[in-house]
Amino acid sequence: MERRMLRRADVVFATSPLLAERLGAERPDDELAANVADVDLFGRAVTEELPEPGELSGLPPQRAVYVGNLASYRTDFDLLLAVVRSHPQLQLVLIGVAGLGDVGAASDSGSELLAMPNVTVLGPRPQRDLPAYLRHCQVALIPFLDNSHTRASLPLKLWEYLAAGLAVVARDLPNFRSLAEEGLIRTARDPRGFADAVGEALGDPPELRAQRLARARGHDWRAQMERLCSSVERGLDSRSEWQQ
Repeated sequence: MERRMLRRADVVFATSPLLAERLGAERPDDELAANVADVDLFGRAVTEELPEPGELSGLPPQRAVYVGNLASYRTDFDLLLAVVRSHPQLQLVLIGVAGLGDVGAASDSGSELLAMPNVTVLGPRPQRDLPAYLRHCQVALIPFLDNSHTRASLPLKLWEYLAAGLAVVARDLPNFRSLAEEGLIRTARDPRGFADAVGEALGDPPELRAQRLARARGHDWRAQMERLCSSVERGLDSRSEWQQ
């Protein structure tokens, strides 16, 4: 079905470099249109004095945060367990649903994580409220498993985190490596390395927040939509010429 769609489409977009490479076997003209973020919204975590949400009040000042679906098919709970065990002074804040898309019961590691004393589980929060939570954390996490699903992913949360000025620690996956080589994020291959990277990130100077926001500016939805519309227009023009 995918091959039939690729052959029929006038324009093909891929949301990550690895996915673009795979689709390119069938459509060499596919275009990379990686996920982007609402930079203006999340940038408020850097540019505005947003008050600390009441749910964070009283928590230890050192905080790491994960925003997203805590699903066993994509989340490596052992990475998160390593963080909270290695840094007992650190509070891990989890924002989002749990288990969406999973088949079967939660993993033992996931259940153990949620029971740890330095883990705060908040559940889903409206997107408009997220900048206030991110402003009052220091490190943002992308604790993905290494599998076919995650290797093809370049999640929009990456640019949301960076727009909010946070240090980012992610699983070492192909789509993250160029950003790690650039020094924009940190990556690790195993639980020990992941926990060590979080410890390093906690020592980042505050002025890096503004630099990360500046780097995220080029990955905003407005600029992305302009690129997408231009590509669609070219594709439709080519189709009209072919039909004539």
